[in-house]
Amino acid sequence: MQLHNQLIIETAGQFLSEAKEQDLYMIGCIGQADIINGNGRRYALSVMQEAVQDYIDTWVKTDTALGELNHPARPYADPKEATHRITEMWMDGSKVMAKAIVLEDATKLRALIKSGWKIQASTRGLGSLESRSIMEGKIKKSFNEVTAFKMTVGFDVVQGQSAPDAILQGVYECIDGLYIPKNDTQTSSIDWDKFMFNMKKQYIK
Repeated sequence: MQLHNQLIIETAGQFLSEAKEQDLYMIGCIGQADIINGNGRRYALSVMQEAVQDYIDTWVKTDTALGELNHPARPYADPKEATHRITEMWMDGSKVMAKAIVLEDATKLRALIKSGWKIQASTRGLGSLESRSIMEGKIKKSFNEVTAFKMTVGFDVVQGQSAPDAILQGVYECIDGLYIPKNDTQTSSIDWDKFMFNMKKQYIK
């Protein structure tokens, strides 16, 4: 695999919401393969799977996977500017899923999540692109195929969504390992038993 070191930035979000000031996490989908995203790029599933596994081995497993608020024009996260640390990442079919803890001093990000702002995520990495096109009915659609990709930042929190199904939720972690939404007044109609079951099934590894 040959990388041309072209900076590739992808953009994702939502949140549930406040009970206690415990550890605040963001959990959800941060990217997708095999679709043309909002930036006009498509990642083959095999390319995305390889990039995700490499990122897990290099950054997540070594507790060094950081992300920032907004996208700086550089490929790697700056610890000084970090707002969250990615603790888990995995593939769910063609979707890239992640869990990240929000840092204590990330006051702006915490305020945005608590306000109900839609959490949107965007990946960063280095790779190679090839111009391609497909026919959708009688319409020719052009896009850039990502032929090689090295993920350097699992996700930053940004304004703007690229992957159509990429949604993150802001949640607090309970002592028993479950997750609780952050705002009772906004979630009074939730079936709590079903919610907890789905969170355990889908997000807790």
